[in-house]
Amino acid sequence: MKSVAMLLVLLCCSCFSFQTKWERVEASRFTAPDGSMRVELPEGWALSGTLLTRDGTSLQWISFQRASEELAKMRADLEDELARSEEVSNASCAQVTIGGRPATEIRLEAPPRPPYFLFDFPDDGWFGDEASNTYLMYWITDGDREFLLAYCAPTLYYFERDLPAFEHLVASFEPLPPRSPDARLPR
Repeated sequence: MKSVAMLLVLLCCSCFSFQTKWERVEASRFTAPDGSMRVELPEGWALSGTLLTRDGTSLQWISFQRASEELAKMRADLEDELARSEEVSNASCAQVTIGGRPATEIRLEAPPRPPYFLFDFPDDGWFGDEASNTYLMYWITDGDREFLLAYCAPTLYYFERDLPAFEHLVASFEPLPPRSPDARLPR
């Protein structure tokens, strides 16, 4: 479980693409800054780059981005680890279709302790059941490009409350044609 958790921490840290300035979402239709996709954002949430939150990132966040090769490699490692590990009962990995495109759905419930993982605290229940976060990620394939749509919130109350906002964003996902051959992957 520790290697799955570490991969998840690295993956989630890689999801954040934000600027220092937060703005309230007023118009729901949004084209990503790199021009790779269009989504509908939940009105009233705060947006910074491609990161959304309603009440602050410690209570929930949604990230949407075109995946780099490094991020795609982390996804493959996480999928492999989930498939091999018998200890992971609080995680699932499934192949799904989103907007007619193949996608991988990864769902994991874990204590919200990055960067505490780095200090190797014992898993003795110190955080309690109420402290777990649920992570839901969709890796969508469009030709030779991959996109990551991710959502994280505390399992108790916030995850279910704000899940419809994430589901709406996922349902509205529309990849846009690459602008030029060298615009296929983020730098």
